[in-house]
Amino acid sequence: MAIPFVFLGAFSLLLLNDDDTAAVIDLTVPALAAMATVFIALLWHRSRNPLFRSTGVWFAVAFGLLAAGWIWYTLQSRIDGEITGLSVADGLWIGGYLVLAYALFLTVFTIKVEISKGIVATEAVYGALIIALVSYSIYLSVEEAGLTTEVITYSAYPVLDIVVLGLLILVMWYLRKGQLSDFWLILTVSASFWMAGDITYLLDTAAGTYAVGSAPDMLFLCNYGLMALGMAMLVVAQAKGTPKHRREPGLGIGGTTKLEAGKVYLFWDEKSDRALKTTIIGLNDGLEGLIISRRNPAEITTAFGLKRTPTLWMTTVAGPDHINPANLGILTDKITRFVERDTNSVVLLDGFESIVTHNDPKKAMQALDHLKDLVRAHGSRLVITMDRRTIGDKDAALVEASTEKV
Repeated sequence: MAIPFVFLGAFSLLLLNDDDTAAVIDLTVPALAAMATVFIALLWHRSRNPLFRSTGVWFAVAFGLLAAGWIWYTLQSRIDGEITGLSVADGLWIGGYLVLAYALFLTVFTIKVEISKGIVATEAVYGALIIALVSYSIYLSVEEAGLTTEVITYSAYPVLDIVVLGLLILVMWYLRKGQLSDFWLILTVSASFWMAGDITYLLDTAAGTYAVGSAPDMLFLCNYGLMALGMAMLVVAQAKGTPKHRREPGLGIGGTTKLEAGKVYLFWDEKSDRALKTTIIGLNDGLEGLIISRRNPAEITTAFGLKRTPTLWMTTVAGPDHINPANLGILTDKITRFVERDTNSVVLLDGFESIVTHNDPKKAMQALDHLKDLVRAHGSRLVITMDRRTIGDKDAALVEASTEKV
């Protein structure tokens, strides 16, 4: 929704005269870059997602360097007038690119992206198109201005863009099924404007036509505008979504079973009462809960006295708080977003055989493996119930793998 407004706002500056446009760019781009840095740092500081906790600080450092580059460039241009050749700002920008590439390499390594035929084909098409475009741009730049230090440095920007966007494609491909948070979408769209700006800047500089407030700066303004606005929205959503831990009364249900962080518990039961009671014990201990069940939520809340725990009905009938077991991606996404919001949590997935029945069994097992990895990575808890009679021995072994049988 924000992209068209940011785009129109940035390019409307072209209607101003050159001096006014330059003044707006000199003030706005550094400010937006600094804002994006602050919001990314806030997201990292408040995040409970282990993946982002381990890599988010590097994204903040990267955008901090980029913001510092813009601030330096603006101050130098205001003090010295028109900047010719390289400056300290270029060093800060290159440093920001390198740190950003490192953060993405670290992300890819952490989530251990599997290289499938699909991702190879996607990267091949991306590489063929973008590398050809960048190579042609560099060729024109060298032909126009010669192989100078400035041309080499300016050519490094779109080359680093290729690396950054290529890594983002890997991350988005891996996280596309249920884990694709808005952070990666915002970063990828912004990086696309970034690359367009760098290529345009390279060509304009080589041709001697670049001026502050021209098309490259509009594209950079779109990039940092999207980053600042998008990250601000994520910070607000994160603050609103922070749960307040209040114990679930659960009609006085108690027991000695303690749900340990990072564990998956499997109940081979036709009915879900044992699993529900075990889950409620965790809720009594202060865990945040999400229940996805083949039973009517009204029946569960009445029978077990649940007051605040969200309960979704896994059914093919459409309705509020209903989820179709055939919509495997939506179901996985619901669980993923809940776990990422709060790792001190427990998810009850009651009636996994319904998911197997309404989907390709192989895909259902892959989704279960993903949920197991998700819970282990975030230190959450997953409780699963399944009717043993509905599944063969081979699939039963797959379900039991890496679980605690209760």
